[in-house]
Amino acid sequence: TNILPILHYSGLHVIDELTSRFGDDKSTIGYIHAFRVLGNGNKKINESMVSNRLIELLHAIFSHELPNDPINQLVVNTMLTAADCFILQGLRNYAYQLYQQQFSKQQLNECLLKYPEISTQLIELFKFKFTPTRSSERQINVDSLSKTISSSIESVDTLTEDMIFQRFLSILNACVRTNAYQRSQKNALSFKFECK
Repeated sequence: TNILPILHYSGLHVIDELTSRFGDDKSTIGYIHAFRVLGNGNKKINESMVSNRLIELLHAIFSHELPNDPINQLVVNTMLTAADCFILQGLRNYAYQLYQQQFSKQQLNECLLKYPEISTQLIELFKFKFTPTRSSERQINVDSLSKTISSSIESVDTLTEDMIFQRFLSILNACVRTNAYQRSQKNALSFKFECK
């Protein structure tokens, strides 16, 4: 039963489970649990596009490198990776610390999941700012993507969603340093912000 919440938060809808015992007639060595699953909206998953990233995600969760978190659904619903979801969880947690009087953590999650394209753009902005191998045109790309995100935010359905994404964009624009691309698994993810 412990695996069902993990599969749910990974964006998978379990149709059924097949359990097979292996061993001889005197002892049981173990069991194999096989699940038939569908993706978001009970649609068939494109296995060739998602299988490697989903395996990486589940491995990270079971090895306690990544929390079991609703944001993990973005691995199935976008091209984001487990590492990207970890960064987004960190930014979401910081946003909640700052704005918990205005928004619940559930509202922040729902907004990120409802608009996977904008969530992906936020991660792309983070990568443009902080990936060590990015080109010398970093600032041009950052400015251009920030404008693209602002334009995307204009298309959200509600004022609350607009405000939430504006907060995320402000947090990313204020972020000046991170250990996301240098840390070991034992070190916590950290961000440094320039507050004006």
